[in-house]
Amino acid sequence: MVANVEQMMYYGQKPWHGLGVEIKEKVGVEEAIELAGLNWDVTKIPLKVVDEYSEDFNLSEDVFNKIAGETVNTWATVRCTDGQILGTKSGKNYEVLQNRDAFTWFEPFIESGETFIETAGSLNSGRRIWILATLNRDPIKISGEDTINKHLLLANSHDGTLAVHVALTPVRVVCWNTLDMAIRSKATKSLRVKHTRSVKSTLDEIRTTINMIDQEFETTAEHYRFLRSKDISPIDLQKYVRVLFGVERKMSHEISTRTNNQIEKVTELFETQLGKQYSANSYWAAYQAYNQYLVHVKGRNVATRLNSLWFGPSAVQNKKALELALEMCA
Repeated sequence: MVANVEQMMYYGQKPWHGLGVEIKEKVGVEEAIELAGLNWDVTKIPLKVVDEYSEDFNLSEDVFNKIAGETVNTWATVRCTDGQILGTKSGKNYEVLQNRDAFTWFEPFIESGETFIETAGSLNSGRRIWILATLNRDPIKISGEDTINKHLLLANSHDGTLAVHVALTPVRVVCWNTLDMAIRSKATKSLRVKHTRSVKSTLDEIRTTINMIDQEFETTAEHYRFLRSKDISPIDLQKYVRVLFGVERKMSHEISTRTNNQIEKVTELFETQLGKQYSANSYWAAYQAYNQYLVHVKGRNVATRLNSLWFGPSAVQNKKALELALEMCA
């Protein structure tokens, strides 16, 4: 398995990263937890100053002895099965949300037939876990066979770096590209909750926002179709890519070799991308070229790309790419 990705499972079409244990039938939450290797709990323990003196601490022995053994206001999260330390940044008010408790939130949707689990797993030795469910709603049709399915993503961290994160995520079926929502409403922003005692009740309240955000898919679809309807010239394609890499005002000789290679790669993907037969020479194709660069090329490995796309810089860059394309062809 690729570094930083622990065991994971998937149902149906193989994810773009090609990882995981394939299952042939739809499963419920308990089965998904087992198949994804997430059947473990996390506990929280207080950290203490070590009680053995060392000159390396740059303190006198008398001073060190005054604080040795004292509990500091920091707690570590630890995986119960193997003692893996997952994080050391949590405070006394941090509440652990167990994998089962997080995933149980999906049960009503699965039992009603509204969704089914497509992938689940963990990143970085269990520090982040996710479950991705497909909504049984009509997919978004952009052009021809170019369609986008609607997914519900729940992600959680056990290292204190990420609030419980629930979001609707569009995935381009033709190449399993994780796209970005064009609209950021109050409802979408409300799908991030902190690890406090109210975390479970807050997750319950999220159910009421799902239908609202599903409507945003249709708004986003209109943006995608608009991009598909607008052709992009070679000159504007170069401008688009150069702006995304922040070198629009630089001469070619002023751009680093690494950035030039990245620009060339995105330009190449404009012509060779999966689904090009549906996107033609449009702004949609330009956006898809950059999106596929983020999904399939950028980063050290698959795990870093996945983490960055869902939670990090690539999510921001993807959103910027969409907004820039809409701005240029408006």
